[in-house]
Amino acid sequence: MAEFEELFLHPPKSARPMVRWWWPCVDVEEEELRKEIAELDDRGFLGAEIQAFATGMPRDMLKKDKKRYERCHRFMQPYYYEMVSAVLDEAQKRGMTIDLTACSGWPTGGAHVQKENSLQMLIFNQKTLKGSKHYRGPVPAAKKPPFFRIGKIVKLIFKLDLIEYYPDDLELKYVVAARPAAKPGKIKYFNPVTTLLDPESVIDLTAKTDKEGILDWEVPEGTWQIFAFYGGSSGSKPLLPAKESPEKESLILDHLSSEPINKHLQLHLGRGQEYFGNHFGRTLRSFFTDSLELLTEMMWTHDFVQEFKERRGYDPTPFLPSLFVPFKYNKYINVLTGNEKPCFDFEKEKMGERLRYDYELTVSDLFNEKFVKSLAEWGDARGLKSRIQAYGIRADLLKAFGLSHIPETEQLYAGGIMDFLKLAGSAGIIYGKPLVTAETMVWNRRDYMTTPAKWKVAVDRLFASGINQLIYHGFPYRDRHAECPEVYPFSSPHVPEQLCFSSNFSRVNPFWDFFPTLNNYVARCQYIMQQGKTECNVGVYYQAFNYCDTVVKQEELTGGYLDENDAPMAKPTIGGTLKKELNDEEKWSRAQVDLGDNLTANGYYYTHINEERILSGKVEGSKLITGSAALEVIIFNNIEYITPVLAEKLKEIVEGGVRVMFMGRLPERQPGYYDYKRNDAEIRELLAQIREKEEVLLPEGENAASFLKAVGIMPNLGFTQEQPHIYYIHKKTDEADYYFIRSNKNQPSRVEVNFPHGLKTPYILDPWSGESTEAALYETDTDLTRMELDFDPYGSYLLEFKHAYTGNEHVTSSPLKVTRANNQLVACADASGEFNFKLKNGKQCQVNISDPLPPQVELHEWQLEAEIRKLNGKVSHVRRKMRNLKDWRLIPALRYCSGRGKYMTEFSLDETYLSDNIKIVLSLGQVGDVAMVKCNGTELKPLLMPPYEIDITSHVNSGDNTLEILVVPTLNNRLIGYGRQGSSAYKNHKRKKCLMPSGLIGPVKLLPRREIVIKQEI
Repeated sequence: MAEFEELFLHPPKSARPMVRWWWPCVDVEEEELRKEIAELDDRGFLGAEIQAFATGMPRDMLKKDKKRYERCHRFMQPYYYEMVSAVLDEAQKRGMTIDLTACSGWPTGGAHVQKENSLQMLIFNQKTLKGSKHYRGPVPAAKKPPFFRIGKIVKLIFKLDLIEYYPDDLELKYVVAARPAAKPGKIKYFNPVTTLLDPESVIDLTAKTDKEGILDWEVPEGTWQIFAFYGGSSGSKPLLPAKESPEKESLILDHLSSEPINKHLQLHLGRGQEYFGNHFGRTLRSFFTDSLELLTEMMWTHDFVQEFKERRGYDPTPFLPSLFVPFKYNKYINVLTGNEKPCFDFEKEKMGERLRYDYELTVSDLFNEKFVKSLAEWGDARGLKSRIQAYGIRADLLKAFGLSHIPETEQLYAGGIMDFLKLAGSAGIIYGKPLVTAETMVWNRRDYMTTPAKWKVAVDRLFASGINQLIYHGFPYRDRHAECPEVYPFSSPHVPEQLCFSSNFSRVNPFWDFFPTLNNYVARCQYIMQQGKTECNVGVYYQAFNYCDTVVKQEELTGGYLDENDAPMAKPTIGGTLKKELNDEEKWSRAQVDLGDNLTANGYYYTHINEERILSGKVEGSKLITGSAALEVIIFNNIEYITPVLAEKLKEIVEGGVRVMFMGRLPERQPGYYDYKRNDAEIRELLAQIREKEEVLLPEGENAASFLKAVGIMPNLGFTQEQPHIYYIHKKTDEADYYFIRSNKNQPSRVEVNFPHGLKTPYILDPWSGESTEAALYETDTDLTRMELDFDPYGSYLLEFKHAYTGNEHVTSSPLKVTRANNQLVACADASGEFNFKLKNGKQCQVNISDPLPPQVELHEWQLEAEIRKLNGKVSHVRRKMRNLKDWRLIPALRYCSGRGKYMTEFSLDETYLSDNIKIVLSLGQVGDVAMVKCNGTELKPLLMPPYEIDITSHVNSGDNTLEILVVPTLNNRLIGYGRQGSSAYKNHKRKKCLMPSGLIGPVKLLPRREIVIKQEI
């Protein structure tokens, strides 16, 4: 016990958070790098993930500073490896950890990637022929997809080089003919209209077409559409990479083939072995593959057809026209259009849907087996781990996460909603991954708006979703060439406002002094979250390829917006704005979110689960064991299809006592095309056999949680009523059970919770102080421990349950919050009245407070002093008397002030406030954003977040008192002011309208509270 308490108070360095370290390409110096490692260590970080890239740097550097341009583009050259080696040496001395990105920029690629190894695409065109006649002539030339034109516009306006069209390198691959069922159709990317084709008429004409694209064919009677398919490099480029050869262009790797990624890793990290190979698997922990923002039309690779034949059992070539869905596979455009319509389709018995499923399944298989698995295997052979953000491609994401060593999620994608965040956490559960990471506090158009309050909400959401190591986004290298104090890549004058995001966690952050406190909170939570296994008894089947990037639900901090006390959202904001009209996939995702909310509100902790992990799971004791999960039920929410092998497995697990629940409908078919008539019938028969054993269909609209309780599957937490604002995670070790529980309300709340741990003693672990204290208010019996938890706004609890009978007195029922202080049970009342407390022995402690409390005191008269830093660096001072506190946004002189503001006032208290049993709490009301309080010259602990209250009882006197409150806001408003003054260094802030609430907004009150010492009646 003493060892645990010591480790919680002083968690090991391995429990600390990390940060993404942005280098201005390779224009870095060893001395500065070593200094910054020391800074990170001092501020409470485990280490950093190095990303050397050109984001946020001048686009015209080659013209204006050729020498610097050449210094920047030394990626994968000796100097780069020497600098990384110096960092690793310094980190090793300090017991820190370093990760490297798999390439410069993202997605994975580089200047060394040849076109044949780059991301491949399949594009096509069509023409109409009428028979019967002999046709000898050209097939239609490749139709240039419009995204290439969009790419040119983006390059012109935003200076982002996303993609290049290489028509001369396109190769004619396949030629197919089919009869249209009615009028011939066209290829339309925007607002496509689906043309039906006759599946019986499809002919593969590839063999009748020569290398020059001349088709020689006896056209049968009727109208025919000829489709010519061309393969080649997509021309997609990593975003703003540093290069090994400055004059070369970079290309993204083929993500469906293993050879390109193995070549790349060998060229990048293989070269590094000469310089820092002794750090592999030690100080250098892993290499990181960033989000898969792939820009292509149809994902393809050189041997795709052969792989498809072997995996799906038939040749896809005749059916190629139906596989193309405009923009569906283009990450950036799909989130805007949400298009699901193919230009051409086969309607018969959902044939087109089945064919497209097989295509996407093949893409998924190749991505996972050739790319993700290759990453992990390359690392295994060298003692390195592979860490990946696997979303952004239409693939089985749970499997992709599971194949990597360290799954990673982020708070930008899909608005950072909880259900999406739980996808990586679920992979950690069902694939047994001990470490799950997150790119943290990254939101579009919310740069310089991250407060400690939002910091806490962000990290608490991640912990509850199953993340146990945070990687802040991010820490900029101090660049002496920068126009601003430093190059903050995602809030730079060289990045347009619409593409600014993330949070700046460097020494220019106004909350830099508080980083050790905040990081200690994170480290203590992560120390617990990295222990044992996650307890979970409910699996929710996840069938989708990818996860939709659309915001389907507004939650606290979706897109970086917290609540009405935050700056308003910019409109439109990618990843932050709720979409009004959802397509079918998005509607299904929303239904999944609603199901997850229903389960969570009733105390269940669910995990997403895919087919692979169901099939590999073993039934033991009426539970499906997969990874660290022991599932009592698997829920299929509005699932139209499953595979025959999954249906067979479900029959097996139901016979083994595991519940299966289909919500809204029963699957009636398989998803794929091969032998579908026989397999559809088999699936229906298997499900009928399952239903003979037990009812598995829950009609649409029925409450899932109520059904589970009715069949005896109980939640991990028991609530007396639904608690939609409570989220939690339960970690179990051999010695104890741990719960992290959080509230998403911005108001205080009390929640009664039943924990399934009878006769165990609950302890409250305080991540802020590191203290471990036996709970003061709980009731336990042979089955349950009941607790009444009093949450602050956005508050959280870290609880420990263990067999450690102490004999200490505790309260089992109380109308007030009860704590332990000086070996006593203490409560505080803010009004007179009768208060009844029930003790563990069943006796009552009745306290009657008849004397009224002294009245609250609201402080109105203030003297404010604030610093205004001008563009030229000069500081001016604003001094003003205030009768009523105001948000600085409403004070013209302070509207663009982001300096510290000192508020001073005096107040007088008579003797009634200083009675022995009276506590005086200073409540500041709303603060933008941190307050440091001095009462009669004594500095108290900083108030970092709501409720901005502190006990000042021991610091006040009878008579006159002085109060100073130093308020620290974000830098957002100052930078907007700089931009509006015409500064080119801050031009990306010029048109921003989202000013942050700043200053002491109040109301500020002195709140007398009566302290009650709870004693057993004799």
